Formats: sequence, structure tokens, C-alpha cells
Amino acid sequence: MELNYHLKAMTGTEVPVEQSGTADWQDAQLHVVLDLPEPVSLLSVRAWFPLAVGSDQRLFFNGYQSETHSPEYKRYDQQKGLGGLQETVLSYYGLDHRGDYFITGYPNRKGILHGYSWCWIRSGDTYQLFASLDETNGYTVFTYDAEKQEMTVSRDCMNVEVQGSWHAFDLFTATGSEEEVFNAWFAALQIKPRTSRHLCGYATGWDLGTEVSAQGITERLDALEEMCQPGDLILIDAGWQTAIGDWTFRRDHFPQGLQPVVQAIHERGFQAGLALAPFVASARSALSSLHSDWFLKAAGKNWRISAEEDGCFSLDFQNPAVRSYLQDTFETIFQLWGFDLVKCEALYAGAPFGTKEKSRAAVMSEELDFLRACCQDHPILACQVPLMPAFGKVEYCSVVPDLSLSLDDPLYMRKAGNERTSTRNLLENAWNRRMLNERAFLNDNNVLLARHKDLKLSTAEVEKLCISDALLAGTWLSGENPNGTTPEILSHYRRLRRFTKAEDKQYHCSEHGPVVTYRIGDAHNTVLL
Repeated sequence: MELNYHLKAMTGTEVPVEQSGTADWQDAQLHVVLDLPEPVSLLSVRAWFPLAVGSDQRLFFNGYQSETHSPEYKRYDQQKGLGGLQETVLSYYGLDHRGDYFITGYPNRKGILHGYSWCWIRSGDTYQLFASLDETNGYTVFTYDAEKQEMTVSRDCMNVEVQGSWHAFDLFTATGSEEEVFNAWFAALQIKPRTSRHLCGYATGWDLGTEVSAQGITERLDALEEMCQPGDLILIDAGWQTAIGDWTFRRDHFPQGLQPVVQAIHERGFQAGLALAPFVASARSALSSLHSDWFLKAAGKNWRISAEEDGCFSLDFQNPAVRSYLQDTFETIFQLWGFDLVKCEALYAGAPFGTKEKSRAAVMSEELDFLRACCQDHPILACQVPLMPAFGKVEYCSVVPDLSLSLDDPLYMRKAGNERTSTRNLLENAWNRRMLNERAFLNDNNVLLARHKDLKLSTAEVEKLCISDALLAGTWLSGENPNGTTPEILSHYRRLRRFTKAEDKQYHCSEHGPVVTYRIGDAHNTVLL
């Protein structure tokens, strides 16, 4: 299969530079290395090849970050952007900064589909995979045009300055079963997961919310000891801090600090985890008042990612003072307070742009290396992050959006982009990114809810969510208040937890939906998700 490529760039004296050529796939891999004898600023780097997709085949394109809805498509389906929302709404909520809307245009017409780092065409249980082998020089963007019957591959590297021998593309392809193509890709990447240890336990977010406190946690430990097992994780979600960006505990909620709470968790035989968003600070934070120069600027304004706490904004990772502050923060979390694990949220916010020397993908990879160094051997649960830069660098990684209390968001919220809360989208992402589990890291598919007062999921839908999480991911955390758990509820919880012990899992795409066959002990079973 022959691939055509074309590079456009500009020298420092504004002389246009163009290089074109063709390359053939050598077995499974293709490398296009260009010689650029003088420094140039890249304008576009793209390649293309013919690709016919049948009406009975399905296409998958990995979304920009963990939360991005990533379903399978028919060839003439349409990817939706932000639905024509007003600029004031986009700006206030930062919706256009959560995904790739400021990077890639959405043509809003049928038959144009795109995604990042890997994609596939599926016929039954046979996959034709196209994937990147290295994102350092820029995210690899795959775009399919059904009318042209053509796949375009482009590098997200505009304005990056390069010279000498430069890798324009490092690509991989394979055709076969799911296991065959993904095992081959990860063998070519030479990436293995950092842990095989599955995490079960409890997270405070849905139960205690922003009112999480020492009292609330300690009041639940007796019930958690009954429900959970030694080594399980008790995760303190966001709300413990004085403000987003000020990673100091709220004295009204933790009068003795976090260390006694961690000690109490450890005394019960559990691990203790803490959530924070390292590359973000809010307008309410003291950091915002004291260090206005720490924030990432775009067109002279702070880069806004949400409306929370009067607005949350990206910190400038290139600023040494920001990195020093975060190093001190993680040292406090692990060395002083004694936590075992951190949940790092909104990681996409740390690398919306590249620099003259580095693509935005390279910046994202550098930030994950920085987090790895800060945490050393302490496990990281990464959330809202572009996925391929996280391969092999974190122990656990979210691959889904937040769940909604109904199967899907209300109609008016469905225009809020591909990163919105949605249990329907969560289930699709969990299935379509299951291949990463135990290859790149252990997948995280959010928390489990069954008894929330506002939950509108049916009993069958809740069961499907719990079983899907157990069979497709490496974390299984309850978001329920454990107090008041009856023997019947406890028995049901333990029955569902047994699915986390499933082995010999095989996945099948049937006309009725996803199917998993598995073994627990000597018993072989099949379940329709």
C-alpha cells in the first residue's frame, strides 16, 4: 500500500519550503523521515492513501482526550461539534477548550470522520488497525473522507521549528482479530503497563461531594471495612482543598489535617488516594491573586477550561515556578500526609499548545513524565488526558466521560460537545477503548452508583454498568454511601465484584451488542453488554 505525503514549511526569512513523496508500508510499519537542512517553521504535514470502506463495516476514531465520546461509526455518519452554541456560552464554560474544537475544524457534514493516534475499520470481529508509533513530533490525526474513499494522516505540529532529520510519520498497520492487532501494535511500541493490580474500593465524590470531611470519611470506615477488602482504595475526591489550585486542606472540614485521616484509612488495611488537578487553578484561589504570571495566556487572556469557582484556568507548565510549586505539592501529599495514590484530573488543560521547539503532544508527554517523577513509585490515576502520551506512564487511566444519573444527558445538554457527562457515552467509550486495558495501563471507567436518590437508571442498566466496569477496566470503585448497607445489598455488591476476577476474557461484536465470554474459577460464562 502506497502513501503520498506533503510538507509545507517556512524558513526564518519567510521562504516557502515544500517536500513531497511516496512511501510504502514495510511489513506493519511505515516511517517517513525528511531531511530539512535549514531551520523551518512547520505549516502542515499530511499524507493520504486510498481506502474503501463498505456499508457493512464500522469505523472507530479515538477521541482527543479521555472524556471525548469515541463511538464506532458507519462510513457516512457525521461527527458533531459544539452544536452552534453561542460564543458567550462557550467562553463562560470553556467548552471549546475541553476537546479539539480549537485545533481541528468540524465540517458538520456526513462522511468526514477524524480522531487521534489510532483508528480502525472493523468487519465483524476482524480489525484493520492504523496507528501511530510515536506522538512526540505531534498528535497523529486520522481523517476519513467517505466520498473520496481516502484516509488522510496529518501531524498536529503547526509552528514548531525543526531542522535536520525529522520524523514526519511513524505509522503502524495490522489486520486480524482484536488480540492479534493490538498485541502487535503494543509490541511495536514496546510499551507495557506499569501494574497488573486491579483497584477496588470507594470514592467520596458522588457520596460526599464538595462537603467531604474527616468526620464524613471516618463515619464510613466501619461500613467500608465490612464492604471492602484489605488493600482496597479509599479515594478522597475533589472538595478537600481550599480552592482549585491551592492544594491545602480546608481546616473547617479537616481540623487536624489530612494525616490523621490517612492513618485511620491505613489502620483499616486500606490504601488512601487523593484527587487534585495539578495544571489548573481557579479565580478564587490565592495562587491566582499571588501569581498571576503563572497562568497560560492565549491572545492576552488566561486559558479558561471551566466555570467552576468563578472560572478555572490552565497553569503555564513552562514556568519553572509552577513546576517547583507542584513538586512541593506532591512531596506534601506523599511524604507528609502519607497518601498512597493520586488521582490527577483535567490533565488536558496542561498542554493545549505547543512551543516553538515542541508540539502540544510533546508538551503533554513532558508533563506526564514530570508527574511520574514527582510521584515516583506511587500510582497515578490519570483523568481527562490525551491517551497515547499516557501509555506506560501511569498505572491507571480514565477512558470515559463522567456518568450521568440518567442514561444520557437532557436534550439541551447534548449540544455541549463530545466531552459531556453521559452514561450512554461512557459505556461506548468503555467498550471501544477496552483494548488499552492491561496493555497501556489499567483502564478506569468511573465509579459505580446503584442507590443515589436522583438515579434514573433501571436495575438492569445499573447491573450492566457494574458488570461492564468489572470486565472492561482495572478499577472498580463505589460512589455510594456505605452506611446503611443491608445484608441483601452487600450480597449483591459481592456478587458483582466477582466479575473483577474474570479471566480468559474474549470480546465479540454481535448484532445485539457487545458480548464478553469469560471464566471465573472453573465456570465459563457469556454476558451481553
